[in-house]
Amino acid sequence: MSLSLAISITGRLLAFAMFLQGLELFLLTRKKYFFEIWSFTNLKGDLEKGLPLSNSLIAFLFSGVMFKTIIVLQMIAAVIGLFYLDAFSFGILFFTHLMICIRFRGTFNGGSDMMTFVVLTGVLIAFNSSHVETQKLGLSYIAIHIIYSYFKAGLSKIIHADWRSGLALPVLLERSLFLDIRLITKKFHTKKHLYFIFCWCVLIFELIALGLPMFSQFTLYYFLAAALFHFVIYYSLGLNRFFWIWMSAWPAIFYSVSLLQTK
Repeated sequence: MSLSLAISITGRLLAFAMFLQGLELFLLTRKKYFFEIWSFTNLKGDLEKGLPLSNSLIAFLFSGVMFKTIIVLQMIAAVIGLFYLDAFSFGILFFTHLMICIRFRGTFNGGSDMMTFVVLTGVLIAFNSSHVETQKLGLSYIAIHIIYSYFKAGLSKIIHADWRSGLALPVLLERSLFLDIRLITKKFHTKKHLYFIFCWCVLIFELIALGLPMFSQFTLYYFLAAALFHFVIYYSLGLNRFFWIWMSAWPAIFYSVSLLQTK
């Protein structure tokens, strides 16, 4: 994969992922309960204490109307980014994502929102320079974060006995938003050996990510496993954001790993 192709695919996948993020939030704002929970009145105290801005400016920037405006702006910038890969549209995406996260006093969807910042930063580094080495640095920044995210996730799991014994997975699935998944989980309660195998598959999959730079010939196979892994998480737990933002980062991994093969 060439450098220009890797940047192009990464940028377009990121734009698509952020369009979906914006669309999801836009649809949520149409629900009555959304602003009952996330109204400016409820957030006002934290925002005024945490931001070095005047109260009037905070009220303007984080009002319900402005929140919807920022979401629409993100969707428009994402559509533009699908067709025109430039620093301006992705700079707007960085701004809107930052504003949305600040309004949620952290993140709306945890790790996926943080990884969105990682991919955005790497893409902006690549777009803001005509120097090949700087563009490579942008993709390498993304690749290092993604590979480490898999390894760190595995490391945080394996220290817990529930993951090593296979007990963690059924507990996790029983919290699914989907009734079908919870019912399936109950049916498999007697087959604990399957959960043991599945848990160790997850642990091994995440921990061996650190070996990708050294065993680059297995990158394609790892990617296929990662796509399946994220799709299963999306299907069982509804975490669609994780699927799309992690997939958008994979061209950077393919390219960065290929650089090691040529050395």
